[in-house]
Amino acid sequence: MRLRTVWIGLAIVVALVALALVVFVATFDANRYKPTIVSLVEQYTGRKLDIQGELSLSILPDIALSMGKATLSGPQGEGRFASIDSAKIGVALWPLLSREVRVQRVALDALSVNAVRHKDGSTNFDDLLARLKSQQPQSGAAPQGPASAGEAASAAATTVTVAEVALRNAALDWRDEGSGDEWRLHNFDLTADRIGSGEPGTLKASGRLAVKKAGIDTQLNVASAYRADFATGNVSLSDVKLDVTTEDGVTAHLEAPALTIAGGSIEGKPIALQLQMQRDGTKLDASLSTQVSAPANQPIALRDIRANLSASGGGLPADGIQASLGGNGMIDLQRKTAALNLQGRVEDSPIQARFTAPSLSPLSLQFDVQADKLDVDRLRGAPAPGKKANGEKANGVASPGPAGTATKSAAANGAPIPVPPIANIDTTGSVRVGTLRAAGVELRNLATTLRSGNGRIDITRLAAALYGGTINGSASLATSGRTALKMQMNGIDVGRALRDFTQREILEGRGNLSIDVTGTGKTVPALERSLGGSARIALRDGAILGIDLNEVVQKVESAIAAVRGGAGQAVESRTGGGGKTGFSSLDASFAIRNGVAHNDDLDLRSPLLRVGGNGSIDIPDQTIDYLVKVSLVDTLAGQGGAARSALRGVTIPVRVSGPLASLSYRVELESLARDALKKEVTKQLEERLLGKGASGDGKSGESAKPSPRDLLRGLIGR
Repeated sequence: MRLRTVWIGLAIVVALVALALVVFVATFDANRYKPTIVSLVEQYTGRKLDIQGELSLSILPDIALSMGKATLSGPQGEGRFASIDSAKIGVALWPLLSREVRVQRVALDALSVNAVRHKDGSTNFDDLLARLKSQQPQSGAAPQGPASAGEAASAAATTVTVAEVALRNAALDWRDEGSGDEWRLHNFDLTADRIGSGEPGTLKASGRLAVKKAGIDTQLNVASAYRADFATGNVSLSDVKLDVTTEDGVTAHLEAPALTIAGGSIEGKPIALQLQMQRDGTKLDASLSTQVSAPANQPIALRDIRANLSASGGGLPADGIQASLGGNGMIDLQRKTAALNLQGRVEDSPIQARFTAPSLSPLSLQFDVQADKLDVDRLRGAPAPGKKANGEKANGVASPGPAGTATKSAAANGAPIPVPPIANIDTTGSVRVGTLRAAGVELRNLATTLRSGNGRIDITRLAAALYGGTINGSASLATSGRTALKMQMNGIDVGRALRDFTQREILEGRGNLSIDVTGTGKTVPALERSLGGSARIALRDGAILGIDLNEVVQKVESAIAAVRGGAGQAVESRTGGGGKTGFSSLDASFAIRNGVAHNDDLDLRSPLLRVGGNGSIDIPDQTIDYLVKVSLVDTLAGQGGAARSALRGVTIPVRVSGPLASLSYRVELESLARDALKKEVTKQLEERLLGKGASGDGKSGESAKPSPRDLLRGLIGR
């Protein structure tokens, strides 16, 4: 009977407690505590909290506090740093009786954080970090007062666990006012379970990362198991998996079997990265693995780096392209420096590379790359020199490969000249390659040094052997459009060089070529029209292709005879075919202004001819307007010697003009015929008045000297 009464009493107590809780919840107005919450937030953060939504409290089955929209200001109460659409936290009721805080669920909906780094290097969350650090217990600090031991025991007796944390549709925005970098992590969802000291748990997260400056938009997915020790701060991660997918066909998968973060150090098993890219029919597969070791307050060591790459499809060779590299690296976060040493093979060529970063922020790089041989055309899938993509020759002229095609295409449509991103990074370094093939050109013993930064790339030295000679020069390219080229080629096969760079048969011969030009333009047409500078050419034992000046002289002789008979016309024709003018030497210099190269000092010499001239070459329009001045200096037996003697010493003007791809020439005969006739009359006068005979000794015709009347009669008779 007594036991029954006890149970009834307990039931009544429980009922009364439950009723009291119901009445409390029904009459409790959580919104009355808004000012208190706002005041506490401002006290601990120095920022203003604006709770726009309603607060509500529920007790059963758990104690749960819900909040609607709220905004946290920036430093000193200005601007907006963070906001949420809603938040809810639930705590299990009964475990509190045994001093255990068991959070059932923490949920945040539409959390948004705006982080900014100002131009002076400070951020809009420095004040929060400083307050958090000031509230941390200092190591070795003496206990404060006699109650500290009891408080410590009480804190130790209380354990906190979180059953679940959930973020839905969160966003984090980052803006660097100094560098202009901006990125945004949005549509971010995260769930984590079993957050408690020593408790194993798992997390999953997904979101999209957009990097404005780089034009990157990627989908991120991450999953991991973890275990955290709240007392020591140690965290162990296992089975970490990260997947990245971009809109342009790039996927990456990273795995970290085990990582331990303890006392500021990171140790773990090797991590592995798989990368795939498929674009325009070309497939790229790459793998990377390394052992990461980061002792506390020490540089991060990247040991046993192994990288493999293969590419296939598209315009690449049927057997694809392979590369393998290995090495080690280091990242010193305290000094903000890094280093990387690699060695391996690209295709069948050994390669060594060393990179150092004296500064990670702002980024500064130094490098030294050495390779035995490198075929850039093969790596880019370019057609073989002298062939189109289908293997045919281009108009019978060797094609320079993709460089010439790209330039022509850019010139035709005015596309911007691409400037590599390295222009905006502070770099200095050197590259040495035993044999380099690029754009159909083969360079040997290439040695180059370059530097970049502030939107500019400078090749301060370029030296190599090519076209049977040597080349030394420098060049620069800037995002502003400013371009410069200074080159000295000695002892080279100029014909091959011009054919590769212009895709036209222009000259044959070996000699020297120098170029010193500058220009400003962000497109090829604009750059060409701004070119200014100088050029010089000096060739020996070669030929001008497309025109035979000896043949032109023969045509002029025939035409002059016709002019005397009253039926002559100008000599004109197109260049091309198999015609060529051989020479023992050719020298010329050009002054270039606004894209037009002007020459006044052409000096071409051959056994029969002396050739000078003046005129211009319009580089943007690819046209020429040039007056070639041809003089006969001798005659050769069997080559019309007697007939040509009438033109010896007479300058023959040959006007060459038109597009470079289809030049034509013209000789005006009237003035030329008058000059030739004047020369012949002068000769006859000398022979008859001065008594010069055919022998030219001035003696044989002396006894038969004609009278002036006979001389005039003879001339008029002609």
